Amino acid sequence: MNHLKVQALLYYLAATGEVFTRNHLATLLWSETGASEALHSLRSSLYRLRQGLRSAGAEATLLSEGESLSLNPDSFLCDLGEFRRLLDQADELALAKAVTTGYK
Repeated sequence: MNHLKVQALLYYLAATGEVFTRNHLATLLWSETGASEALHSLRSSLYRLRQGLRSAGAEATLLSEGESLSLNPDSFLCDLGEFRRLLDQADELALAKAVTTGYK
């Protein structure tokens, strides 16, 4: 099992903040394999990711509903997500915070 793919899956879900289908994620991360093998690799990676989240006491972070996967936005902080949130505010103070290294 490629642990880099588990990390890539987590980073992708966190950075985008979106809901994706299992097929989309499998194709994205295992495009070099067939569909069946890609979905198997995704299941294995999700198992490893869930183990890691469980050991960190963050098992509620990964949301899985049918064929959809995402991260619970209330259970983690991603600097890219915070950057986007500040840009969406579109006021001078928020924009100033967005371009500094700290978001405090």
